[in-house]
Amino acid sequence: MSVPGGLFRFAGRNAAKVEIDARRGGLGVLLAFLAPALIVYAGFTIYPVLRTFYNAFHAIKPQGAVEFVGLDNFAALLFSDPVFWTAVSNTALFTFVATIVDVVGGLLLALCLFARAPLAPLLRVVWFTPVLMSYVVVGIMGVDL
Repeated sequence: MSVPGGLFRFAGRNAAKVEIDARRGGLGVLLAFLAPALIVYAGFTIYPVLRTFYNAFHAIKPQGAVEFVGLDNFAALLFSDPVFWTAVSNTALFTFVATIVDVVGGLLLALCLFARAPLAPLLRVVWFTPVLMSYVVVGIMGVDL
């Protein structure tokens, strides 16, 4: 008995043991599968990064007029723009305060969840129920499929 197309080396009872090795595909197969993802990646990631660097060194005026200004944009930003320094100080303050609040809040929550306080079991249920509900919902959806 022969198998059309020569897909299996052996026909008959040993035919189920023969496997096709996907790693033996050539460079063309690799590029065929990677090209769409790489094009999308380049379009949505690499192009905006390159365009941002281009815009940083050019002054773009109305009606599409573009003028090369070099480092003048950066000099104006650092030395004559008070809004920039306000934004930098706000970001630094937010980063510092948010880190402290996160660590202290997490520590207090952990102490409340695992202490022998009177409401600790209720707090555990209230805190962990949303986490567990997502698995239950996914499980129910999987049964309906």
